[in-house]
This record gives sequence, C-alpha cells and structure tokens, in this order.
Amino acid sequence: MTREDLYDIAFQFRDTAIWKKLTDTEVFAIRLSNGEFGYISLLGNWGDYIALCLYIGEKGVQSFRLMVDRLKPSGAPFKDHELMVQDDSLQIILGDEDELFPEEWEEIRMYAKRKPVKLLGSNAYPQFVKYEPGFHQWKLETEEERISLHEAALATCFLAKELETKTPKELGIVPVTPQMREVPLLEINGDTVVVAGRAPFPEKKEVHYEFVTTDNQVLFASVKKLTRKGTWESELVCGLDPLQDSPDGRPYYPMLLLLTENSTYHLLAIPFKLKEKNDPQKILMKFANTWKSEGYYPKEIICSDERTYALLKDFCEKTNVRVSICKEDMFALANFKKTILDNYMEEQIGDGRSEEERLAEAILGMDVSKLRAMPQPFLDQIRMMLAQNAFPQDVAKEIAEKMKGL
Repeated sequence: MTREDLYDIAFQFRDTAIWKKLTDTEVFAIRLSNGEFGYISLLGNWGDYIALCLYIGEKGVQSFRLMVDRLKPSGAPFKDHELMVQDDSLQIILGDEDELFPEEWEEIRMYAKRKPVKLLGSNAYPQFVKYEPGFHQWKLETEEERISLHEAALATCFLAKELETKTPKELGIVPVTPQMREVPLLEINGDTVVVAGRAPFPEKKEVHYEFVTTDNQVLFASVKKLTRKGTWESELVCGLDPLQDSPDGRPYYPMLLLLTENSTYHLLAIPFKLKEKNDPQKILMKFANTWKSEGYYPKEIICSDERTYALLKDFCEKTNVRVSICKEDMFALANFKKTILDNYMEEQIGDGRSEEERLAEAILGMDVSKLRAMPQPFLDQIRMMLAQNAFPQDVAKEIAEKMKGL
C-alpha cells in the first residue's frame, strides 16, 4: 500500500460527497483483509468537519458508541473531555490547505502534479490520521492501518454508487440505536465490492472498575508514621493539555489525581504520565510519595466516583485512613475543578480584556484544525456563552458558523 494508493481512493471518496446522504450514526461494515470487521461512520452531514471514520472490531464499536454518547454533554466538563479523547479510529479527513502539516501539503502538491485532481475550495485536502484512546490525533504508523483505511474508503465509494439509485433504508442502513445488533456488511471481492449480508454490532459494555490491591509493606510503613490531617475530597480525571515525553513522541493526555481538603481548601494535583497512568501500582507509589513530601497524611478521603474509590480503597484501608465514596456534589472539589478550567481558559486566550472579547478573537483567529483539537470543556464553554447571548450578535453569528460540526 503506497501513499499514492491512499490519495487515489481519498480523492475518489471526496468526489462522491456521500456524507450528504448518510448521517454519522448510519453505520455500515466491511470485512477487512486482516479478518476483522471494520465499521464505517461518515461525518459531514451536520457540519463542515468531513471525515470517513473506521472503527475496527468490538473495541472499535465500543469507541463508536462512546462517540455517540459525547453528543449529549453530561454537564461535567472533565468527564466530557475524557470521553472526547476515547476515540479509537482511523480517519480520512477532508480539510483545508491551512490545516495541513508542511510535509502533507508537499506530498499532496507533488501528487497533484501527477494526477488530474483539483485542489480548490473548502474541504479539498485529504489527511490520514489515527485516534487512540488517551492520545492526541496522530499519523498512520503501520502498513496494516494504511491497508484497512484504503479498504474502508473503497467500500465507501462502492456504497456511494449504490446510493445513486437506492435509499440508505433500502440498503438496510439505518441510524444506530442502543438495541441494534447488526449492520449491513460489504466485502471486497477481487477488484469489486459486494453486499455480503450483515455484520454483528456488539452492544455497549458497561464500565466496571476492579479494586486495586497492593502489599507494599515498606510503602505502608512510610505513610503510617506521618501526622494525620483533614478530610480530603478526591477524583481521578483526565488532564486537559496533552504532553509529550520526548520532542518526537506522540502527544497524550495525562491523568490527574485531584485532592482538596474540605475545610482549608488546600489543593493537590498529582499528575501521572504515560508510563504511570496505566499502571495502578505506580500511581499508588506516587500517591504515597506525594504525602511524604507534604509531611502529613489524610485522616479521611472521600472519592467522587467508583474509579477513584477502586484505586484508593485498599491502600487507604491498609494505612488506616477512612475512605468512602460520595456521588453527591462536593463543594471543595468542584471549586478546585472550576479553578483548573478557568486557568486553562486564561492560558488559551489570556490578556487584559474581557473574557468575551478575548474568547471571540481567539476563536475567530483559530483555523478549524486547532479549534477541533481544543478539549471538550473549552468547546462547551463557547456553546454556553452563545446560548447566553454573551457575544454581540454579528460576532455570535460568525462563531456559531465556525463551530458547526465540532
């Protein structure tokens, strides 16, 4: 699979404009050459973000169902942001020239010299990207990824021809529901694509958190001797800013353990980088070492959700700290999260003017790719301010137009 092959099929996909006939929840499947089912969702029907999204296997279906959930914000910005970065897909994105990396622009420019393609207007330039849970958007990295995305685009172009004379419903393509267990299946047969029945569409799995246990007696002893202070509210959240562990490393979103003492409002935020965030034992080690640095240890920890409770329960009980879970709002913790969000917003748009003026100028000055990369809490804040008529009418109209499809 060469890059030229990918560009060939990407420009064919662009020319079909099939996203005008299907919504993003009208999913169909293809049997990939690696034996897995690939599930295809097309974005663009509701806005100006146009993409072919390929979700592979059951893991991909679970990610797609989460992406559907993200369309209904929970009102909890950190949870909405974490949901946003759980996308697990390969994509062909149709964007504008100013959204390309220099190497992509050069590659397309050289391709256009050899091929009769037009690079005019909006959404004229294809990009090939991968999304992986917890990571920022990145480039394709393997031959299998390139082949799978090519096959998905080939099947999509075949479907576009079918839709010239048939409706999606006549082909069995209907919006996905929580109860749906099958979707139409296409197969590549030599140089052609054929309809091949139905593919299974797994139901959404409920998330269960296993309790983390540890028997590090040395670590237990090191915190047991510390002075006990206060009742601390806690929550494990996904950080808003992506990090890179090396200049050429793939950007990822760290996890943060937020802790605030509910009478003094003393704040702690313990960050967990890539090598730590998926290793509960390393998380607990850093948790203990943070308290050793502080020189004291909590009397009690109240967790805001099951995930945080599952992480801390065993360690707290073995170090004689009362630990519980409270799903009701905790004022000190909520204030801490609001402070983090406010600081994030200030970093993105800060200067001496009003928030509305600064935010409007920042949004209108961003290209779509940068705006699309903003964390969900940032986008939710913009939508809330639009709903509250916080901007002048002409400015609000420009912002709303730019926000379409995000």
